Amino acid sequence: MRPIVNIKSKTFNITDKLIGAGSFSLVKVAYKKGDKTPIALKICHCNSETEWLQSLNEICLLKKLLHRNIVQMNNFEVTRFHVLIGLNKGEATLTQFIRKRSQEELRIYVIPIMSQIINALNFIHGFHIVHGDIKTNNILYIFHQDQLLIQIMDFGLSHVVGKADDEISSNDAGGTKAYLAPERLFHLSYDETVDLFSAGIIFFELLFKNHPYYKEGHNYVNYMKNKPDPKFPHGYKSQVPKEWLSVLCSMLSYNPNNRNEVRNNDLLKTTYPEDTVQADNQVIAIQNIYEAESAEQNKKYADAALLFLQASINIEIACHETENKDLILELNQRIAFLKKKVPALIHLFKHSYSDHDSSEPTIHDEYYDYLMEASASSPNVKQYLEIGYLGELYYRECKKDIAFKQFMDALQYLNRVMPSEPAGDRKTIIGRKMLQWTYMAEHLKSNT
Repeated sequence: MRPIVNIKSKTFNITDKLIGAGSFSLVKVAYKKGDKTPIALKICHCNSETEWLQSLNEICLLKKLLHRNIVQMNNFEVTRFHVLIGLNKGEATLTQFIRKRSQEELRIYVIPIMSQIINALNFIHGFHIVHGDIKTNNILYIFHQDQLLIQIMDFGLSHVVGKADDEISSNDAGGTKAYLAPERLFHLSYDETVDLFSAGIIFFELLFKNHPYYKEGHNYVNYMKNKPDPKFPHGYKSQVPKEWLSVLCSMLSYNPNNRNEVRNNDLLKTTYPEDTVQADNQVIAIQNIYEAESAEQNKKYADAALLFLQASINIEIACHETENKDLILELNQRIAFLKKKVPALIHLFKHSYSDHDSSEPTIHDEYYDYLMEASASSPNVKQYLEIGYLGELYYRECKKDIAFKQFMDALQYLNRVMPSEPAGDRKTIIGRKMLQWTYMAEHLKSNT
């Protein structure tokens, strides 16, 4: 986890109360400014193109996937290094729900929980979107008016299934391995049914408080190569209704087609009206592009990046609405074009972003905010980084002597302490800045 210290937000008041953490994000309790209702704020520290795209992709999908069993986004903010996503706050995750209850208590809730998970997945899959990381930690629960409400969250790995053969090939098995379908574990072609396999593992955990395959100390991927049967506990047939077991086994099938049986099974039908997906996604995409181009012209680069990304998602969905191969080819070319624009706009945004009201010259580059945060607990490192950045300001103002002195002071200290710096993002970025300052100092020296 990267250090995330003090985030300056124009939209949220962020507390120190931590809810959870991911590979490049934290979730904290926060409040929208002017509102006393607590929310869950996902703070994504984006230090690579992949992390930027993943965070913006999640915003786009949460805007589109409006459903009672999907966590709702109530606001978001994009800063130079962070994407902040405000989410409705649940009581806790399904992991905690399972941990706190006995097997007997859990079985009271099994069908209400699973029916809501399947209902949400049917809705998501109606857009030909794969969630990609269904697990108990990504499912919230809320007791609302004496009813248990289940909501799926974390759409950072979600994506639209490719149209070419209604399946997509996995080059990277992103997600939590212990919940991945075999197709994803072994980098095979897959479709939306991978989410149903993951949901089947949750079904098993709710019934037996255990994982159907995983055993601590085992190499899970190698173990799954042999297509093992689920590890049911002794006497399970007398504990669980036959119909439940039938649905469970279809969800955990190694044949993806068998998993689809759960979609219309009477056991897991919800009691509220079925949601339908009806929209002309090409028309929506055209509107997205129009708004994106306007935002780009007005130098609102983050807004433009989001809108172009939304357009590409809507066109990907639109590919499933036609069988015309020429049109699909044309749409795929448009998708590729739009996706190329997004990283370029992110780059422009980072270099134009400022959270300062002063009109005085600044020395902030794309690494400044991160280095200041990451060095908050190392005041000497932070001080000499500031000295190096000050050297850049003098360099731009052609104040050669003082710029050279600032660079040399910063480099002398950093060269002494960096060998003992732990490997990680901070060391890598400081190394880049030191190299840049060395070149600038050499340039100044050669021109004196």
